[in-house]
Amino acid sequence: MDRHFRKVTDLAADLVEFARELTTPMIDYRDHFALVRQIAAEVGHVPSAAIDAWQQAGPLRVQRRLAQHLEELARRGLLRVDDPFRAAGHLVSLAAGEVRSRTYHGAFPLPDAEVAAIAVDGVRAFLHGHLP
Repeated sequence: MDRHFRKVTDLAADLVEFARELTTPMIDYRDHFALVRQIAAEVGHVPSAAIDAWQQAGPLRVQRRLAQHLEELARRGLLRVDDPFRAAGHLVSLAAGEVRSRTYHGAFPLPDAEVAAIAVDGVRAFLHGHLP
């Protein structure tokens, strides 16, 4: 994440590059995402404290870090972000959510061209809501 956001020169292109990489771990870390699928399937049987701890250590930690980067882009005048944490959720949902959903967190890969199109469309939708 830091590698992508420290060098933003073309906002749309750089966000698309980030979005593409955001979906890559699903393929490269199959064991991790197999565990994510298992947690999703068993969430009703897992103590809420365990789910909260996992969220804090993983997904929410990543979302907070992304929020810091988006807040910095807003300070630079590149984005309009009222709530950086929520904007981070928007970016992830729009640029990678469809890939995560359709592939069941990487269990059934999509063609690269389709992943790229989803990233481009998701970033376009994100920017539509967050450009100054």
